[in-house]
Amino acid sequence: MSGPVLGDEETWLAAVAEARGKPRELQAVLGQFHGRPTAAALPILRDVWQVKDSRVQGKVLDLLAQVPGLVAEEAIASYLKSGDDNVLGLAAHKLGRRHARAALPALIECAETRGSSLSETSRTAVLVVIALLADSSTHAVLVDGLTDRNPEVRKASAGALKRIGTYKSREALEQAVDELSWRRGRFARRALRDLLQAR
Repeated sequence: MSGPVLGDEETWLAAVAEARGKPRELQAVLGQFHGRPTAAALPILRDVWQVKDSRVQGKVLDLLAQVPGLVAEEAIASYLKSGDDNVLGLAAHKLGRRHARAALPALIECAETRGSSLSETSRTAVLVVIALLADSSTHAVLVDGLTDRNPEVRKASAGALKRIGTYKSREALEQAVDELSWRRGRFARRALRDLLQAR
């Protein structure tokens, strides 16, 4: 279902509000605006988020990712509580693309409370974005990531610990090198080597 392109944000937001109770129509209306939404769109987009349709939620996420500012990042981070793994993974990806450091606490909470119940794709997305945005508050998640079953997570975690470069980071990398098999510990070994060479 497609309709006319709505170029004026106010008209588009009115159409979104009107279509709120009809997921198929709402999905079409969300795709009819071809500008960049402003902060004025946030209240309606957050309201539309309540519609429990993953296609609608995915479109809302795409739109929120275009809105500048911290409030939009908070709205995207709220999707980390989604019951839909695909939506949650997409939210993590959008936060990573925005380098949304303010979302680190929500990402860490998601990894710690829901990590094992998430699909492999969503769990990996959350852990890789944490590694991308890493600071000292992410240390425990990164250390766990060094032994993760997914090589992408192990690589991202080792790289993040190398970037952080603290004594605790070096210790964690050394421990991973000592305890992991050659294959599983290869990223930790490279990161440790680079960290020691940089000194």
